Amino acid sequence: MTSETRCVIRTASCVVGVSSLKSAIKNQPATIADSLLGLVFFLVYLSTCLPSVLPADNGEFQLVAWKLGIAHPPGYALYTIVGWLVSRFFTSPAFALNLLSTLLASITLVVVSRTVRLLTQSTLAGVLAAALLGTSTTFWAQATTANIRMPTALFTALGVNLLVGWSRSRGDCVRAGPPSLRRSVSPSTLYLVVFAFVFSLGLGHHLSLAFPGVFFVIYIVLNDRALIKQPRRWLAPLLAFALGLLVLLYLPLRGATGGALADGEATTYLAQPDKFLDHVLGRGFEGDFFYFINTRSDLLLDRAALLPTLLAFQFNPFAIVLVLIGAARLIHRDWKLAVMLIGGLALHTVIALTYRAPQTVEYLIPAYVLLAIVVGYSLHAPRTTPYATRIMQHVLRMAGCVLIVLQFANGFPSFTWLRQHDDTRLYAESLLNDTPANAIVLSNWHWANPLWYLQQVEGVRPDVEVQYVYPRGEPLAQSYLNAIEAGLKANRPVVTNMFFRNEFNASPYYFAPISAEAYQVCTTPCPLSGAGLNALNADFDGRFDLTGYTLSSTSAIAGEPVKVQLSYRVEQPPERDYSFFVHLVDGEGRVIGQADRTLATTRYAVGDSFAARFDLTPLTTIAAGEYTLMAGVYAIEAGRVLPLKSGDVERVTIGALKVQANSQLITAKGIDLAGGITLRGSSAAIVGDVHPGDRLTLDLNFVAARPILRDYVVSVQMTGQGWRVTHDSVPALGAIPTLKWIAGSTITDRHVLSIPPDAAPGPATISVILYDNFTQEPPALLDAELIKQGQSIPIGIWNVTK
Repeated sequence: MTSETRCVIRTASCVVGVSSLKSAIKNQPATIADSLLGLVFFLVYLSTCLPSVLPADNGEFQLVAWKLGIAHPPGYALYTIVGWLVSRFFTSPAFALNLLSTLLASITLVVVSRTVRLLTQSTLAGVLAAALLGTSTTFWAQATTANIRMPTALFTALGVNLLVGWSRSRGDCVRAGPPSLRRSVSPSTLYLVVFAFVFSLGLGHHLSLAFPGVFFVIYIVLNDRALIKQPRRWLAPLLAFALGLLVLLYLPLRGATGGALADGEATTYLAQPDKFLDHVLGRGFEGDFFYFINTRSDLLLDRAALLPTLLAFQFNPFAIVLVLIGAARLIHRDWKLAVMLIGGLALHTVIALTYRAPQTVEYLIPAYVLLAIVVGYSLHAPRTTPYATRIMQHVLRMAGCVLIVLQFANGFPSFTWLRQHDDTRLYAESLLNDTPANAIVLSNWHWANPLWYLQQVEGVRPDVEVQYVYPRGEPLAQSYLNAIEAGLKANRPVVTNMFFRNEFNASPYYFAPISAEAYQVCTTPCPLSGAGLNALNADFDGRFDLTGYTLSSTSAIAGEPVKVQLSYRVEQPPERDYSFFVHLVDGEGRVIGQADRTLATTRYAVGDSFAARFDLTPLTTIAAGEYTLMAGVYAIEAGRVLPLKSGDVERVTIGALKVQANSQLITAKGIDLAGGITLRGSSAAIVGDVHPGDRLTLDLNFVAARPILRDYVVSVQMTGQGWRVTHDSVPALGAIPTLKWIAGSTITDRHVLSIPPDAAPGPATISVILYDNFTQEPPALLDAELIKQGQSIPIGIWNVTK
């Protein structure tokens, strides 16, 4: 074998981390550790991997990959191609795409471990750093669902790994061969070529990799400043970078050959260069970048103040100590590496915090990868360090082990629970099966994708047309009303899974409950289905006749809602709007669960029938057993409740409900809400007196008793003498949607209230209510005393003074 051949072989082997058989044998324990790390986490993620179709973007990726289509901007060409290949090997494409994330997550952790070991020469430090990342909340969640975040995490880890390998290998690996060959195939050249290709693939996958990428490039220049003056050395990396971008050609080529969006819309327009660039660069989202700098700069500091909440949501709070120690050691020992890791982490975090989208916890995943590597640097000290420092090192490693165990113990029950609750499939199948023939379903993006998946992949209800409704230059409620009008004019049944109470009640249409959370829309009172109806005959003062009821289940779990639907017939022309209620009553007549609904009954004529759907939630404190369901009707006049009577009673028995004991994963102290949310308390920047024009910051403290399955908005209202201000927001100013919460998640939810400059002096009360982002239904308030005052939670009273 010639010296040139040996040089090439040794150079190539250097890039993959093995320069000789002796080195391979020497690294065997580390290789075994990496293999075990990847295998253990693969099995953990596999045991919690979601089995079926998912909502929102996750469902879109499952569908688009299966049909080799086109995803929303920036297109995710590489993910779609790989996802299509993986889905060929499984009967369930949805599960195949979820499993792909499991595999990518496991590989990412191995790369993180190897990177830390390369930096510290410590196998244990690498394994601990990777395990801390692997048990963090959002990383684990993404490892069990189809998503594009996990490839981004992998590309981030690979980028750091290759650059660290490049900096460590310069001049160390190749010694044999003529000088010309050493220059042309040096380890630094090969590392940079591979890095350029990997970085290009990552950047083409998601442009957010550009933010840590800025510091990747800075790191290269800091370590090899001569590179700037030697353009000929750029050629090979630039060619590799261009090669990686070729995967983007999938978009125009597939668009021209029948590739479609999730809803089936053709994408032939991607063959036009400007449309192609619009899609790949995501130009439609430009207004979201730096939103909290350019548009809502008044909230910038409030968003920044949420950073501790974001970190505590991912990691055990004590992990931040390891981050600080690792950062200090990096700056002291290897400032160039510190620039790359800490700089990339900081820039990506700033971009995510100033970006307007309710997925901040997911956008930060590349930052979590960099953070884990910094943690790894804190878990090793060279043997030359003082004895006391090495003792401290053992303490830090033991602390790291404890944190990993705590994070695992917190996450595993929740992700196991999520695997067992196939909520998305249940919702989508129920809606499609309950929808009238040849109907149009008007849907939000969240639910449209699983509906399309069931139709296109599994052939469920192909006669139904699912339309994704989005704002077209007007408020979203008006977009829905326009779509309703168009559907009804086409003489087709129309169903909507969004409900805007004020706008819809003011419209000329009638809305009848259908399925679990949707409504059929009609121009006259909708005909009611008698399927599954339990017949009743209860007359309320000759005005309404309660004709029947249905239950979504004959049993319920304390703290979890059950759907109760009541059917009524109008017996007298309603002179006002009436409220209808359902109570769950124990053996002593005490109300242990209730739901109320006010309907626009003045719209109905004698003989009309209508239905009301209630989310009835038993209190979390009740014992298991069978309880009585009762219903009634009342009106409100001048603040007084005017009940209608059925015979001599104000409420009638309609049936029974078996209740199982509370099964929440943790017990949290505070005010419980249905679905696993507890309000633990609140704090305000100003206590007592406030003045007109003041800016009042209110922090609400929530904790989840189990994973949350619905997207809730938190509404804070401040009501004074003749004035009211409201602040509605996805929790944490949009950063941490409730859909991301698992058991034990503690959220500081900030709201900013601006008191009007002309606010009249006097007391002003603040109250809070949560509501579903799609149906506007509030989760039941599970406090027997507070519920008597209504659904809102009183926070306190402030005094407005001049």
